[in-house]
Amino acid sequence: MPSGRASVAFDDDGVPASRWFIIKNGILNGYSTTRDTASFLGDEDSKGCSYADSWNSMPILRMPNVSIEPGQNGSPLLKDIIASTDQGILIDGRGSFSIDHQRINFQFGGDYCRKITNGRLDHALRRVTYQSHNPYFWSSVDAIAPQAEWQQHGITNCGKGQPMQVGQLTHGSAPLRVKKVKIGRART
Repeated sequence: MPSGRASVAFDDDGVPASRWFIIKNGILNGYSTTRDTASFLGDEDSKGCSYADSWNSMPILRMPNVSIEPGQNGSPLLKDIIASTDQGILIDGRGSFSIDHQRINFQFGGDYCRKITNGRLDHALRRVTYQSHNPYFWSSVDAIAPQAEWQQHGITNCGKGQPMQVGQLTHGSAPLRVKKVKIGRART
């Protein structure tokens, strides 16, 4: 991914970086793999996802640059997604996050959240969290904005390793709408 925080020519196993789809057209298409894990899935080659945070750390499987592709040309813009939403919450930013060790169940927050009422942005909300189960969450996406609104963001820690390792990651997305997500409040 151009300008991605984890964009490199080779991973820490010496595997050339490449691009592939984890999910394409709603169908599981591939997995992040290292030289050690590729054969378990029947892949001939690693996807180049082996990274360590320094020379004295063991390289581990990471999700270096995982992004959501934008909607096609003509997909609704964020303002259109808001206008077609009767009741909802616009969550902007990453906020807090927690995800289980299998990367299936999760809880996220946002930096700035606003209520959506009858297709219009309403008042700001405090301490909003949302939680779900990955397969259910991603199958509940019903709108995604086009390339014009796609943005790339990076973080410096993927939360893996014992002891914890720092890991550069890039996640990109256009605004999207997810239906029927469990909403809660973060503790203060």
